[in-house]
Amino acid sequence: MTILAKLLASPIIASGLIGGEPESINVGDFLAISNLDIYIEDGIATLCGHAGTQTDSQAAESLALKIDGVKEVRNYTSFS
Repeated sequence: MTILAKLLASPIIASGLIGGEPESINVGDFLAISNLDIYIEDGIATLCGHAGTQTDSQAAESLALKIDGVKEVRNYTSFS
């Protein structure tokens, strides 16, 4: 099943959650703390959009890996 959603908040907020509890998150949590598009199919999350900075892009990728059921992340975000 494919999930497509427009994410709403800043990836900078997401960077504060990396390394913190809980070990895994759900898609709704990810949606609340990022402003990227995420497509999830067969355990593969694909990130698209503008992340702002390379650090934000990497933070979004790390956070996506914490989504329950995600085994791989393909990060196609751009940054300035």
